[in-house]
Amino acid sequence: DILKKVVEFIEYEAGEGKDLDEKDEDKIAWQKVFIDVDHPTLFALITAANFLNCTPLLDVACKCAADQIKGKNTEQIREHFGIVNDFTPEEEQKAIEENSCFD
Repeated sequence: DILKKVVEFIEYEAGEGKDLDEKDEDKIAWQKVFIDVDHPTLFALITAANFLNCTPLLDVACKCAADQIKGKNTEQIREHFGIVNDFTPEEEQKAIEENSCFD
């Protein structure tokens, strides 16, 4: 299924989307529908695009993931993506202190 999605993206980019620039409303609309997938599929697309060095797909997929976490704090991001906090309270405090710009 992931490979089919990658091929779909590449075919669009090589065909219909070829002559549209990144700011074209039609291209943005198509990409928005294309990338409207569940989290496992999104991260599989990111992995596939990275492995295949498909920069346009990697950009679209990473932007989608970034948009999903924009404006959220650490706990909200964990909840959104179903990430279990496996840090001890001490480890978490140390990480916060070392990376104060992230919270």
